[in-house]
Amino acid sequence: MHLASALRVGWLVVAVAALAVGALAAACTSGDDDVAEPAATATRAPATAATAAPATPTATPAPATPTPEPTAAPTLRDFVLTQTTTGKDLLDRLSEAERECIKEAFGEFIYAAMQGLPLLAAGSEPSQAAPLFACLETESVVRAGVAFLAVPFGGWDAETRECAVQVGLRNPEAILSSFGLPSGDPDGAAAANPYIVELYGCLPAQDQVDYLLALVAAIDALSSAERDLIRAIPAADVACIRDALNAGEYAQLLAGTVGEAFEVSDAVSECMSGEAYVRAYISITEATAGELSDSSLACLEEFARDHPRYTALMDAGSYDPATDQDELAEVATDGIKTWLCLTPLEIQRSQAIAIGAMSR
Repeated sequence: MHLASALRVGWLVVAVAALAVGALAAACTSGDDDVAEPAATATRAPATAATAAPATPTATPAPATPTPEPTAAPTLRDFVLTQTTTGKDLLDRLSEAERECIKEAFGEFIYAAMQGLPLLAAGSEPSQAAPLFACLETESVVRAGVAFLAVPFGGWDAETRECAVQVGLRNPEAILSSFGLPSGDPDGAAAANPYIVELYGCLPAQDQVDYLLALVAAIDALSSAERDLIRAIPAADVACIRDALNAGEYAQLLAGTVGEAFEVSDAVSECMSGEAYVRAYISITEATAGELSDSSLACLEEFARDHPRYTALMDAGSYDPATDQDELAEVATDGIKTWLCLTPLEIQRSQAIAIGAMSR
């Protein structure tokens, strides 16, 4: 499930945005039909009582040359990415115009080198793909990107892939941002329409749980136990934690993330009240998503109080993915409702983290 390395690939330069749905169909060629010789006309002899006029011979036409069937156009509709998929596998699905554009943008040498490289090989930064994107159609970018997004989930079936593709076609930034690339329309419809919710809805139940846990991990990596826990929760909870830990443990807690704080000692979770989880959740959300409006904060606080199982996810020990699948699935579905609390600008800021978690 940890695909950050799989997606920031050297071949991401080509892969992220590879692919066109319609390549040029092979030109149909047909040979000229042989021209039949004109029918020979016999010279009529003068008719007599004893002789009859000879029959006019008919020429036999030459058989027509069959027209070959058109070669099927390459397509990304069934493109599935595996560890053995190479650049050639991807390039072969592009239109001739796209391939020529890429060849011109990167040069013959690099273009040739792309052919044998595994698409999931470690390598360079996604920003290097900029020249490539100028060569591709939107649908090409979306279908290639979806193939990459499916990798950390162990692959998606055709229905899930197509659902994600349709979300991407409506919101190309959903795919582009997952690779750290600009969408070209930062203030577009996605600001008012959280596409991450749509992408989430495409996932099977198990993948929804996996995504939830990845999102929690991504957010926790940006948190600070000192800022989002000790400075945020009620004083009584802080005092309980401080009294339960020795100096070394407390210093370790302050230096780590919120999630890591719970690993220092069981006393941390034992000291946390329901209010402490609410305040820590709000602090983490503001720290990662930016300053929130008063109405958004009020909505999120209400959500946190009504969904203690969701806020408890900041403590990884509060659940067991192996045995709590059904409960986690419900928690994940509830968590999607938090997007309804945010303003368009807040949605826009938050989606970078959310879509990044989907590609981990």
